[in-house]
Amino acid sequence: MSLKITPKFSIIIPTYNRAQLITTAIDSILGQTYNNYEIIVVDDGSIDNTEEVLRQYSGTIKYFKQANKGQSAARNLGLQNALGEYIAPLDSDDFWEENYLEICLKHLEQHNLDLLITHWEHLLKKNNRQILLPEINKELRNKGFLILDEKTFSNSIFKKNIGANSGMVFRKEIVKKGWNENIKIGDDWVLQMDLISSNRKMKIGYNPEKLWNKLRVSESVCDGNKGIAFREAQLKDLEAIIKTYTKQLKESERKDLYVLKMQNKLLLLYYYILNRSSPKLIFIHLCSILKRPKLIVPAFFIGVQKVFLRTSVY
Repeated sequence: MSLKITPKFSIIIPTYNRAQLITTAIDSILGQTYNNYEIIVVDDGSIDNTEEVLRQYSGTIKYFKQANKGQSAARNLGLQNALGEYIAPLDSDDFWEENYLEICLKHLEQHNLDLLITHWEHLLKKNNRQILLPEINKELRNKGFLILDEKTFSNSIFKKNIGANSGMVFRKEIVKKGWNENIKIGDDWVLQMDLISSNRKMKIGYNPEKLWNKLRVSESVCDGNKGIAFREAQLKDLEAIIKTYTKQLKESERKDLYVLKMQNKLLLLYYYILNRSSPKLIFIHLCSILKRPKLIVPAFFIGVQKVFLRTSVY
């Protein structure tokens, strides 16, 4: 009689109409140097040939299909069926380097981490790549692997998302609610807010090695919403976030969220003007900005700093 080995990692892949991309994600898992894992694919109501494409992995993956409810709901279905000690999300348009799980496990166990965030690269188009850096303290960024204390992490996370789903690994037992299904953009960001606001002693690691890759595709949640549509959706999410978390947060954290909201309002005003939206819409939006004049200057300058601090293109 053979003993069933509990997987160390549960890898959760939500997907929607990604038949042409999801095999790259799965193959990057199957090529890992560490192999004690389970793969859970949740099909969020795809209407392309995703299910047919995934038949080649029968016996290798756990496949679930649900009516279209959104990526967070798909992730949560995967979480409900996960058996692993650690949860490793992977979006269906991303892929890992072959040593991703091996290096993550080394840091998780060596430092007894609850959450690990890893470095990534955006593949924009041929011979054009964008390295995305978490928005941690500039002086800390080049010091190799870091343990982020609560102050450093919260000072970063409430300014901007510092870790995307595909490069975030966490201990399953620390997640109480799962991903917020009311958030359309940045569900990874909100999950991290949930974790730190409910457990201020959580142990967090950041690995600066580039261990995974994100493809920029028009069908993705973020990349598929351009200009006005994207900013309107993000602004709506920020309003929901502020309403949800305002009583749990420190004053400085609330201020960071209000500044971020103002950044998005300023960008939205720019897009309204650029796209020659109705004068009435522009006027109403401008009035909403002028209601909080003290936030305008910090929002503008912090936004500019982020552009130069966070990205480099080659």
